[in-house]
Amino acid sequence: LLGPVRYRQGMDLYFKRHDGQAVTIDDFVAAMEDANQVDLTQFKRWYSQAGTPEVQVTSSYNQGTLILSLHQTCPPTPECKEKLPFHIPLRLALFNTQGQNLVPADTLLELQEEQKDFEFPNLGEKPVVSLLREFSAPIKLQFPQSSDDLIFLLKHEQDGYAKWDAAQRLVLNTVHQWLQEPKANWILPETLKDAFDYVLNDNRLDMDLRAELLCPPGFEEISAPLHAIDVAAVEEVRTHFRTLMGQELYEHLQRIYQQLWETEDHSMNGFAYGRRKLRNLCLGYMMKANEAQAIDMCRQQFVSARTMTDQIASFSCLVNSKDILRRRTAIDDFYQQWAQNDLVLDKWFAIQASSDRPNVLEEVHLLMKHPAFSIKNPNKARSLIGAFCMANPRNFHALDGSGYRFLREQLLTLD
Repeated sequence: LLGPVRYRQGMDLYFKRHDGQAVTIDDFVAAMEDANQVDLTQFKRWYSQAGTPEVQVTSSYNQGTLILSLHQTCPPTPECKEKLPFHIPLRLALFNTQGQNLVPADTLLELQEEQKDFEFPNLGEKPVVSLLREFSAPIKLQFPQSSDDLIFLLKHEQDGYAKWDAAQRLVLNTVHQWLQEPKANWILPETLKDAFDYVLNDNRLDMDLRAELLCPPGFEEISAPLHAIDVAAVEEVRTHFRTLMGQELYEHLQRIYQQLWETEDHSMNGFAYGRRKLRNLCLGYMMKANEAQAIDMCRQQFVSARTMTDQIASFSCLVNSKDILRRRTAIDDFYQQWAQNDLVLDKWFAIQASSDRPNVLEEVHLLMKHPAFSIKNPNKARSLIGAFCMANPRNFHALDGSGYRFLREQLLTLD
């Protein structure tokens, strides 16, 4: 809302007034107000009202004029049934068909009323709207956009958050559609495959960002808008999406994986972190799509890895492998390598407990008898019991109730 220069002015006044003192958030906001001659009374509702605001957006375009209609709500909470409007800043871009922004780069919509229309005249063509750039406010945005618009944003938007949000919404639209149809109709849209292929091969993008854009939504993100959650179905569409996308892009994934492995120098900097992140994402897709072909690469990475990132990524793939011998060998080898390091063994327990293979609970019971496990050790309890209950929805929510009974038993033991 203030921008970097005015925010710095507020910080300077804040430290001048309060350095060394015990202060409140009201003192902080007062410094921002006084330094910039602004009224932030409504903004302080972010501190006094609980809940996450939801902003619903509709758009209309007619004869060169775009109208965005924004309406904000906030669900009731026990201490407050009716919420007053928040002061919500939303960064905006309007792109033409060439990917040029039709409004100034720093355009900011300020929603202070419950409902407000924003008008943009003289545009010349219907633009593609990018809203909430830079994640300018911690809200839930409901803005229906076509797949074509989302693909356009994924390809042409320069803001990292907006690109990522477009990618997530594209995948969510597809898997939510699948959940309403028989599995025979679960077909990967050609446009979505092409969009992911474009990102995968876009060398202009930071590799860390490419990996984020290509990482599909998790169980919680897919389940959040559903009224009734079929856990098995949600996990099935997640697996099916990764399998289909991996099959469609396998040759490109393999090429990029091998290129990045050949240039791996095990350095510790931001560029190297991004390189490993993208390479391991490629490995994960390949293992889902064609395990028989990818498992040798996965095993080779596991035995030759010189960073924990690479070894954990390949170990996780092997733990989820259908190849029982390779899986068992990896589990034993990892334990022998790290048996003297308790923190790494926490990962060893957690990765096995969160495996989405059937009947993992039986393995969890066996791991609880392992000499390296103690339920009296909080980290070990979290890494085994916690990982199973919080990171393994397919097995924890098993229809026979075995996951719930397991949690009950452990809670009674811990109590």
